[in-house]
Amino acid sequence: RRPPRSTQGVSSAASDVYKRQYVGTLLGQLYLERSLWNEAAIQFSSVLRNVRNNKKSQSGRFLQSYVSLGIATFNLKLWCDADESWNNAISLAQKLNKDFPSWLIKFKEEAEKKRKLKS
Repeated sequence: RRPPRSTQGVSSAASDVYKRQYVGTLLGQLYLERSLWNEAAIQFSSVLRNVRNNKKSQSGRFLQSYVSLGIATFNLKLWCDADESWNNAISLAQKLNKDFPSWLIKFKEEAEKKRKLKS
């Protein structure tokens, strides 16, 4: 006879969430490097959705996720999503006293312009 299964402890559940976020970020980066824009967008969106209400979302790792999600959605021509993601990246970068990548500014401006045209 087997003993009853114990329920997962709080720290173990938190560890699983952390692992999913970490793996999702790495997988998203791999898709991004291979120009698999839709797959990258799905991974980064999932990671960011899981941490929205978490104080740990104010870290550089998630700053990179916002930047990468913007790149993926820009390449999918999802101007609103790209602009919103980069706005979130800029806001988080300011909170972390970091810089938004200067090479992305022209793409951010283009996404913002195309977003306004759609409105």
